[in-house]
Amino acid sequence: MLCESFTFRYPHVVLFLMSFAVASLLIPVLANAARRFGAVDRPHTYKTHKTPIPFVGGIGVFIAFALILLTSITIAFPIHSIQDFIDSHRDPNVRSFFGMIVGGFIVLVLGIVDDFRPINAMLKLAILVIACLILTQMGVKISIFGEYDWLNHAFTLFWISGVISALNSFDNTDGATGGVAFISLLATFAIAWGKSAEEAQPWLSFVAVTLAGALLGFLQSNFPPASVYLGDGGAFSLGFILGATSVFGQWSEHWYRAIVIPILLVGLPIYDIVICTAFRYVDKTVSSFYQAVVYCGRDHVAHRIMALGFSKVKAVMVMYLIQMILCASAVFLVQFDDSLSDVAFFSIVFVVAVAFFILTLILHRAPLKDNVGTDGSRPMLPLDDGARDA
Repeated sequence: MLCESFTFRYPHVVLFLMSFAVASLLIPVLANAARRFGAVDRPHTYKTHKTPIPFVGGIGVFIAFALILLTSITIAFPIHSIQDFIDSHRDPNVRSFFGMIVGGFIVLVLGIVDDFRPINAMLKLAILVIACLILTQMGVKISIFGEYDWLNHAFTLFWISGVISALNSFDNTDGATGGVAFISLLATFAIAWGKSAEEAQPWLSFVAVTLAGALLGFLQSNFPPASVYLGDGGAFSLGFILGATSVFGQWSEHWYRAIVIPILLVGLPIYDIVICTAFRYVDKTVSSFYQAVVYCGRDHVAHRIMALGFSKVKAVMVMYLIQMILCASAVFLVQFDDSLSDVAFFSIVFVVAVAFFILTLILHRAPLKDNVGTDGSRPMLPLDDGARDA
């Protein structure tokens, strides 16, 4: 009775701890199996780790997330018959959950296959479109274009593709992607908790806290020096779920504010892919925009921070701090949305933009020494291998 009472009074704590426990137990098992079957990232060219590292961490994160989330659904909607199962799927939030899980599974498999044998860019795009269509059919889509529903679908695909691209590109340093995503999910949970019961978004908070727990379990093996990597499958599925979560959430009644908040929540990975692409083109490291997108070298935000004299661990902590500032800004803007005038809102956004402009100037001057290698063999959307610095 005590355990049951605790579960229902503190469901978020239970979901967090359960997903953390499953990920913590499962990832080492998957890592051992990966070493046996050769599912490892081997050192080569621009990759500086010395020994093969299993890239199955993302599989463990997704399994922990999906398993605990599905368990929470069966508790909320006890299923004793086929009719109970049908009735549970009539709830829009349950449909959204299934859309995230099914779509996330599809892109997870896509990334796992791509880890072993690079997939044609058009086929990748087609599979991603299918995953996004499943998600939108389950009710998770951008809805700022009113009756022009095709635009809602198109921008949902664009946004989720962009987040996947950003996460995959950002996955270049031990502890970076998992930690930054964890911070983003904590901020999402804080927003979903709301200022009152009426403003709370319980279903969004369940997704955020469950995935956060799984990521914390993964970070035990991924924080420098990492013994397990996310892999393309993990980066793809994590990007898909983060993108879907940002669409699923209710951020503001003002459409322009509802656009800014998700960008802040996944701000650092987006910033990383934008400035890397821009620097490569401006510095004439490459000769075309396409090459700037698919270029693989040690020139990401993490590498530039380390080039300024920071150790790997300190560089990761600096990135965590930057992401915290972005997420704190997002939480503040949502919490005071009703009382903030447009002037105040855009003033805050402007201050953040100026701060990042200054950061961009500093990072551009970083003395990169071993930024090597171009690899145009694995293009998808704006995706690159991330030039891991393990």
